[in-house]
Order: sequence, then C-alpha cells, then structure tokens
Amino acid sequence: MSAHTQIVSSTPERTRLRVSDIHRSQEEMERISQSIEAPPFISSVECNYKTGSILIHHDSHEDVLEAIKDIMKNLGITFDDVTDTNE
Repeated sequence: MSAHTQIVSSTPERTRLRVSDIHRSQEEMERISQSIEAPPFISSVECNYKTGSILIHHDSHEDVLEAIKDIMKNLGITFDDVTDTNE
C-alpha cells in the first residue's frame, strides 16, 4: 500500500483520488472531503473511507487539479505522481 495519496484519474470536470492508508479513517476522510468541498469551483465530493476513494466533481478550468493538490498539501497529505490522466 502507498504512503502517499494518488490521483487515480482526472478529466476536465472530475477527479478521483485514492488516499493513503494512514488517512482512511472515517473522520479523516470527512475532514478531507469538507476541505475539498469549500472552494466555489467544486460542485460535489463523494468519499468511500473503506476504499480510500474520493470523487470530486468540479468546474473545468486548468488550475483545478493544482488547487485540489494545494488543499490536500495544506492538510498534510502528500501525493504520488499522477497514475492515469484519462478515464
């Protein structure tokens, strides 16, 4: 299992993350989801704490992925490289 969060897929209006095992408690996943939901360019966030999956629906502008990564980094969450940018 990875010690880092991964961007599993990213399309213009949707990004799926897989958070590392250390962040998969229900409380931590809710904290992450609430932080990601805050910006106005995010329309919805769905999380599954058992699998560590976070699905983010967002506006389609080029800076969204970097903004999401910045939010996560501010929460102390580090990333592996993007594994697949096309879903």
